[in-house]
Amino acid sequence: MITDARALRPQFIPRDMVHRQGAIDQMVSIIDPLKWSVSSDNISIFGPSGSGKTTLAKYVLRKMERSHLDYRWGYVNCMSESSKTGALHRVLRDCRLGQDIRRAGTPASEYFERIREFDGVLVFVVDEADVLDEPELIAALADMEGVCLITICIDQDEFHASLRDQERVRSRLRAAETITLDKYSYSQLSDIIRYRVDHGLDAGRVDDEAVEYIADIAAGDARRGIAYLRRAARHVQDGSAETLTVDVVRDVADDAQANLRERRIRYLGTHKRALYDLVEAGGPDGVSAGELHQEYQKSVQNPKVRRTVRRYLDSLERYELIESYGSTSATRYKTIGSKAAEAARQT
Repeated sequence: MITDARALRPQFIPRDMVHRQGAIDQMVSIIDPLKWSVSSDNISIFGPSGSGKTTLAKYVLRKMERSHLDYRWGYVNCMSESSKTGALHRVLRDCRLGQDIRRAGTPASEYFERIREFDGVLVFVVDEADVLDEPELIAALADMEGVCLITICIDQDEFHASLRDQERVRSRLRAAETITLDKYSYSQLSDIIRYRVDHGLDAGRVDDEAVEYIADIAAGDARRGIAYLRRAARHVQDGSAETLTVDVVRDVADDAQANLRERRIRYLGTHKRALYDLVEAGGPDGVSAGELHQEYQKSVQNPKVRRTVRRYLDSLERYELIESYGSTSATRYKTIGSKAAEAARQT
């Protein structure tokens, strides 16, 4: 059934990215190193979850990397690494510039010096940029010669509003070229799912109706649609069905959602994971904002300030891992899709 598992993996970058040609052309024109003798532009990519923001950035950068010498790029997802030195460490290792640097105890200045020493073009992709602990890193990187910074997050207005006391950062973001992606349409998502089928599965064992059903229930979210396809393909691969049908997708849909949620939890950074675990420990009734903050302060070393914790919780909500309810003065949090949440629905 599965002919190439790579095509079913969340991090897979397709050889051809469909339905984003306009954004691809725009991005290529912005980061073309041949134009950098004059200046380099930075880019901000916005769009709903599963709209292809990260895939777009990686697709274009891999394409540019194949055709230009002295050109390197690195990626960091701030849901995993949100500290200033943590983000720098990740992108420099990705660029093959910091393999010898030990993360513990290394000041940010040493990372910046490595960047200045590189004789070539560097592109840094900062995903989920709105949860950076120190947003001034955006301005610092955006101002460096020979560096193109690509920031990615969901909502432009919310991102800028969260930086109301960071005028230098807001200024750099306003000056950046903006690429906004819309949610995929039903027909576009059907094409994306079919591409994965053609490149990763025995297409003769996949019903067209199943592809269309996946596109329908994924509701414009390519990441979710690919998760449904991956779980359904594994179901057939294991011998539980002969072909991948609508009924197979229905049978595995809940498991696919659970797998997607578990993957998101697995990649959370230390503080975000601590907050998630504390919310989950609150059970079906959840935990109040005040109780959560108190328990968080006791459970981690060097806890973040309340404002940063608030941003972390907002990001967990956007990831559909937790939800908040109640009045502003009595906000409570509970997990979504966990055993506690399931128990709450059954009572």
